[in-house]
Amino acid sequence: QQQQQQHDQPGQTNGRTNGFTDGVTHDNNSDASNQQQQQQQMQAQTEADNNNTEQLSQDAIAKLRLLTRPVEDFSSCRREWVLKLGKAAAMGFVQHARGYVSGGALFKATSESLPAMAADDTLWSHGVVSGDLQLALAWLVQLLDALSQHLDKDCFRQAWGAAAAAINRELFNNVACEAIFSDAGALQLSIDVQALLSSFGRYTARPASHFRELGDAVKLLNLQQQQAEFVKQAVSVNSRAPNAAELLKSVGVYHLDPDLADTVMSLRMYR
Repeated sequence: QQQQQQHDQPGQTNGRTNGFTDGVTHDNNSDASNQQQQQQQMQAQTEADNNNTEQLSQDAIAKLRLLTRPVEDFSSCRREWVLKLGKAAAMGFVQHARGYVSGGALFKATSESLPAMAADDTLWSHGVVSGDLQLALAWLVQLLDALSQHLDKDCFRQAWGAAAAAINRELFNNVACEAIFSDAGALQLSIDVQALLSSFGRYTARPASHFRELGDAVKLLNLQQQQAEFVKQAVSVNSRAPNAAELLKSVGVYHLDPDLADTVMSLRMYR
């Protein structure tokens, strides 16, 4: 019996041990199976998310394509109306400055009759802007300030830029290239243009870059007589120098070609 018990006890012990081991193995297999299922589910979810994202991207691209034409039309329309505002501002300025633009006699005048000059041909410390131009500038600044309150930054910049470009053309073509300039008249134009630049200096740090042709004309008209005669001969059609363009640059004129420079300088008279 003792032997039988000894024989049975190991068997019972082994049986209990084997049963515990089988249970652990079964649990391990279950855990592995669960992990595998979770991984498969996660992978399936990831693939589904990727598919959804791809679908959303395709939908977004399709909608963007549909919106491209309306957006382009809107941008074009906005630019067109902004340029119209700028052109209207320039036209209003010209109307208010009509007496200045057509008053060629102003620039022929002697120093005593010009507001910018004292009787001894010296410039007054503050300089006096021509009367008709003062009124036009006051009107223009008031209008542009009003526009700045109703337009966003980009639209306003385009509007005043268009106005500046149109005013530059008007004053260059109909004043700098039309009037006859005495010494005092050339100086008066310089003061007037400085007032114009100051008005646009409210909106940009570099107003002169919007009035390049007009600024170049002022430089040519205010050259000293000896230098002016040399430049005039170099840009003249009848005696044009091969390096006429370079010569213009040497006196600070970068935006007028020799033909335009010749037109401006032919209007300058010296006493």
